[in-house]
Amino acid sequence: ADEMRLRQILINLLGNAIKFTEQGRVNFKVSSISNGKIRFQIEDSGVGIANEDITKIFLPFQQVGNNSQIQGTGLGLSISKKLVEMMDGKLLVTSELGTGTTFWTDLQLPEISSTLPSLTDKEIRGIKGVSKKILLIDDHSGNRLVLNHFLTNLGFEIEEANDGLTGIETALIWQPDCIIMDLVMPVMGGIEATLEIRQLEKLKDVVIIAASASAFEHDRQKSLDAGCDDFITKPIEFNV
Repeated sequence: ADEMRLRQILINLLGNAIKFTEQGRVNFKVSSISNGKIRFQIEDSGVGIANEDITKIFLPFQQVGNNSQIQGTGLGLSISKKLVEMMDGKLLVTSELGTGTTFWTDLQLPEISSTLPSLTDKEIRGIKGVSKKILLIDDHSGNRLVLNHFLTNLGFEIEEANDGLTGIETALIWQPDCIIMDLVMPVMGGIEATLEIRQLEKLKDVVIIAASASAFEHDRQKSLDAGCDDFITKPIEFNV
């Protein structure tokens, strides 16, 4: 199985379950079923989904129910559904409004050796020389918090912005060495912000790294075409 695809599917589903569960629980279960398939199941006790909305939830940014205070589903479910289908599976869902939701998929995974080869991880200790400045542009405060904590501990100077327009304004004043740019944001998205930055003389040398929950090649290429120097998929992992 494609490890990256499976990881992205599960992270998206778990993230979605947590988003819509203000109180209660989120359970993640893995079980072996018939014909060598593995079932991955995520259950939550969140807001639930009405029957008439079940078919809509895999559409990008679909609002769940009538509660305007709850965010839409974003791209996570839409991407997860496509990735599951690329692995010859189906993403299934059952839900009860006000009680919770269960997502599951059954995937055929190859057998592996019981003895896995040892891996030697590279250890990141910090930076040498003059501290570099990194601007984090992401509308999710949790994403910024994790990156800020890790990069600050390595010795980088960090500033944050929660949308592309604010990010450009901050970059012009602060002059960062690098920008980690989310792609899907309100006000101005990452692609549009990158195109704007590449037109500004004061920011012509800044390194821009696109960060997205999408693992599709066309999203990576779109980012690079807009002027990003590199592309990484969320969640961003750190081996320390």
